[in-house]
Amino acid sequence: MKSSKESFDENKIVIIKFVFFIIFIVASAIFVRTLHISTVEEFKSVINNESGSAPKIYILLFSILPTFFAPITPMAIAAGFVFGTKNAFIYTVVAAFINSTLTFFLAKYFASQMVDRFARTKYPDVYQKIKNVASDNDGFALMAVLRLLPFIPYTMLNYIGGSLGYKYLIFISSTMVGIIPGMYLYVNIGSNADNIKSPQFIFAIVLLLIFWVFVSIIVKNFYKKHFKNK
Repeated sequence: MKSSKESFDENKIVIIKFVFFIIFIVASAIFVRTLHISTVEEFKSVINNESGSAPKIYILLFSILPTFFAPITPMAIAAGFVFGTKNAFIYTVVAAFINSTLTFFLAKYFASQMVDRFARTKYPDVYQKIKNVASDNDGFALMAVLRLLPFIPYTMLNYIGGSLGYKYLIFISSTMVGIIPGMYLYVNIGSNADNIKSPQFIFAIVLLLIFWVFVSIIVKNFYKKHFKNK
């Protein structure tokens, strides 16, 4: 049984970690605000106005903005419009790798208990089932499947991955496997968005719809195997 002193020391460490987590979030938010970015249009404008440094600026912004739950889909589409499919895809994958790593370790070392308490309070049954799957050999498949779902916030999964105790290599590899197909489809839509009546844009939309059909099948089968009647 832990002594009162040990409990006090653990609580103090948790508080210190949480304070550092908040400091990082606030500092990053201040940095983003100095760029005067609050909408997708402003985001695109900043990229376009920095022609030579545009890829670096995009990667930097994508590495930071999702930390505050900024949606990544509009950024990927905007990147496709600015850089074209191939370059936008490369930049987006690199930035997503950086951001996923960053938020994973933020959760792991600074906010794991906070995330865990919140999830256990709000979604006790679902969260416990996810923890059970994540702790066995299907942890890779679980994260990859969750990444495929467009309605689950990308950043939330980063924080949950860190708080669940995922091994980093399993987390980051399953993350990249799960997000790469969608990333390509979104930047492809953006690269053809200058003419929404063109065959290329229509084909890009059709590809996305087909992708969502396959995702629904994969998720349904995974749910039956791991969650139904458990």
